[in-house]
Amino acid sequence: MTVSTFSESAHSYGHGSVSLNPGTVEEITEDGDYAAWSFTVNVGQGATITSATLTIDINSEGGGEADVYGDDSTNADALAAVAYDISDRTKTTATTHISPSATGSLGIDVTSIVAELIAEGGWASGNRMVLFLNGEGDDRDLFEIDFGTTTELEIDHTGGAGGGGGGGGGSALRKIGWDGGFDSRNTGGV
Repeated sequence: MTVSTFSESAHSYGHGSVSLNPGTVEEITEDGDYAAWSFTVNVGQGATITSATLTIDINSEGGGEADVYGDDSTNADALAAVAYDISDRTKTTATTHISPSATGSLGIDVTSIVAELIAEGGWASGNRMVLFLNGEGDDRDLFEIDFGTTTELEIDHTGGAGGGGGGGGGSALRKIGWDGGFDSRNTGGV
């Protein structure tokens, strides 16, 4: 059973222009630079999220920091090549702070962000979830994200209608990824 599908990615510099599915290495250099990823998530409203990890690839790091948020919407709009599309989205209350210290795969704990979105009354299995990060600091190379490699959202949950948990029992580990094309994976069952 397919639980989620990667939809698109986007990058935006401080001046607001948005590049969809860049497929290349892009810098996060300062406050105002954004990276975003969109997923269709087939986990039902009310599920208990026991863990959720967004995995991205860091191509280089320069000691920078960023905050990761979700688009505080029960069914986020698709990412668009429209000025300020990422930065104008309403941020979740939940956030995760990151300071990449090495290159390669970086797993970001987004459990509280995913839990906040799925707990909202209007959430339904199959809705779109957008996760994004915002660089912090001055105009210097904080770090680079390789948009041309695998990006995954891995969700472990129990309960919730749709997407596997069943009304109150069972658990499932769902791995949603992208490897340069559209790809969906289910690494566990209920």
